[in-house]
Amino acid sequence: MARQFVSTIALIVLIMLGGITPNAGQAQNKYEAVITVNGDGITPYEISQRTKFFQVIGQRGKTKRQIEDELIEDRLRLQAAKRNGIALTKEGLETELERFAGRADLTVDQFAKILRSNGVDIQTARDFIEANITWREVVRARFAGQGNISETEIDRALENRGSRGGLQVLFSEIVLPARPQLGEVRRAKRLANRITKIRSTSKFSAEARKYSASPTRRNGGRLQWTDISDVPAPLRPILLALKPGEVTAPLEVTNAILLFQLRDVRETTPKKRQVSAIEYATIDVPSQRTNDIMARIDVCDDLYGVAKKLGGTNLVRDTKKPDAIAKEISLLLSRMDANEVSVTPGPADTNTIVMMCGRSFVANEDASREVVSDQLRQRRLSSLADGYLAELRAKARIVRK
Repeated sequence: MARQFVSTIALIVLIMLGGITPNAGQAQNKYEAVITVNGDGITPYEISQRTKFFQVIGQRGKTKRQIEDELIEDRLRLQAAKRNGIALTKEGLETELERFAGRADLTVDQFAKILRSNGVDIQTARDFIEANITWREVVRARFAGQGNISETEIDRALENRGSRGGLQVLFSEIVLPARPQLGEVRRAKRLANRITKIRSTSKFSAEARKYSASPTRRNGGRLQWTDISDVPAPLRPILLALKPGEVTAPLEVTNAILLFQLRDVRETTPKKRQVSAIEYATIDVPSQRTNDIMARIDVCDDLYGVAKKLGGTNLVRDTKKPDAIAKEISLLLSRMDANEVSVTPGPADTNTIVMMCGRSFVANEDASREVVSDQLRQRRLSSLADGYLAELRAKARIVRK
C-alpha cells in the first residue's frame, strides 16, 4: 500500500514498460508537466507512479483519466492547505507513513521494499498520504462546528437503522500462495489473471479445489451467507460492486493473492449486537507440521506451548477493532467462532495458523449512540469536504497539454 521514486532507474523502467528506445528527448519529456493546476505541474512520471502505487495497494482498474483527476485534486488539496497555513512536519509525515504501512502489518522498510520491487518510489506514498492528511486538517479547520450532531438526529438514525434491515453476501474465495522466497509470485499472478475472468460458479469452485491454500478449498471455496458488516471494511465496496458470478480483481496481500466471486446478495434483519473488538492469535508453523499442530490446540492458550517448542518468537496475540485487522486475517476471523482455527500461507515454507480467541460487543445504548453520532458527523464532514473540493476545482485554472 505504498509507492516509491526510483530516480536512477526511472528510464530503464519506462523502457521495460513501453518497449521504447532511450534518447534525451524522451527522458526529459517524462518529467515535463502535461497538466498544470493553478501553475503546479503534473508529469507523466507522477501519473505512472500513481498508477503503479494503486496497483500495489489493490486499487486496480482505474483509468488514466481517473488517475490524472485524482492527482489534480491532490494539488488542489495541498494548495488549500498551504493557503490555510497547514503543513505536515517531516516527523508527522513519517508517523502517518508508519500507520499506513501498519494497516497491512508491515514496517515502513518492508513497505518500501514491496513498492520498490513493483517500480514505485516511497516518495509516491508520502505524496499520497500528505495530500490526504493535510486535507483532513483543512476540512476540520474550515468546518469546525458544522459537524455537530443533535440528539434528534441520532434518535432518527437509530430508528431508521433498526427498521431498514441489513445486507448479507454469499461469496466464494481462492487464496493463492505468493511467497517471494519460494518463487510463487509469478505463477500466482498468472493464475489470478486467468481466474478473475471466470463467470461460472462451478468453474471458480473447481479452481479453488485445485489451487486455493485456504481450508475452504475442500468445498470449492464456498462460504456461508455473511453479514456485510462482518466482511473486512476494504472488501465491502468491492463485493457490493460485483454482479453475481463476477470475480474481483486480484487482491495482493502478504504472501498471497486473494480472489472472491460473488454468488448472491440478500436483505436481512441486522444482528442486534455490534462487534467492538476481536481477540485473536497468529503463529507461523512449518508447513509439514500444520495439520498436526492444528489437531492439538483447543483454546488460544494452547498456542503458548506450541510457540515454546518452535522457539517462542513467532506467536502474536492481540485485541483490535475489526477494521484495524489486516484484511486477509480479518476475513478468516469473520467466519470463526471462539477457539476455532484456520490457516493461510506464511513466509517461506510455513503456514500461518489463525485462531479466534473471542469477540467483544458494544454493551449499551450509550455506546451505540456514540457510534451513530460519529458516523453521522463523518458523513456530514465528508459531504462538506466534497462540496468544497468541487468549488476549488471549479475556480481552478487547469490546463492539459
